[in-house]
Amino acid sequence: MEGVHPVLSDGTLHADLPVRERMPNLISTQWLQTVVRLPMAWRGSLEVHTTSGNVNLNGVSGTDLDVESISGQLKATRIHGMSVSLQTVSGPILAEKLTAETAKLHSISGPINTVELDARNVHLSTVSGAAECMFTDVFTRFDGNSVSGSVRILTPMTEVNAVLKTVSGRLLTENISIRETGPQLRFTTVNGNLEIVGNIPVHGSP
Repeated sequence: MEGVHPVLSDGTLHADLPVRERMPNLISTQWLQTVVRLPMAWRGSLEVHTTSGNVNLNGVSGTDLDVESISGQLKATRIHGMSVSLQTVSGPILAEKLTAETAKLHSISGPINTVELDARNVHLSTVSGAAECMFTDVFTRFDGNSVSGSVRILTPMTEVNAVLKTVSGRLLTENISIRETGPQLRFTTVNGNLEIVGNIPVHGSP
């Protein structure tokens, strides 16, 4: 634990592990897993930033939850937050039972996969990584962009106000109608496809 630098300042706990202290020499690397356990009643904000390490959030509830990695895997399970942001460059994003007022999902080449997503406002951004979002409830607005990555949305809704701006990508729909009265969905891509599958059963429903 000598390499971890915990500092409590103005009610904020900072725990840093500098890269130079994880690599004592060029031949051998030092492996370390850091575990932070939070009280059940905790409802604060959380920021996690890592270079190549994996991040696993389980059962965390808070206000603003911000997780970022370069190449490590980001996994979030049973997460509740007012604003939840998951960002990676090449690592995968896996989210299950994520509940938020606003959810931001960002990747360059890593895949994005969410299961049982319940968020009113969603922003999704990817360059070449594919993304799939499975909702358990109606969203208010979904917007995003990609270059070549395709996005698949599964939702219990029966209609959506979807607009796709693209050069050569396609808008694909199944069991859902495109109507101006539906929730807004705005997506921009160069040649990625946007697929919307509607009227899917909510998890646990017959």
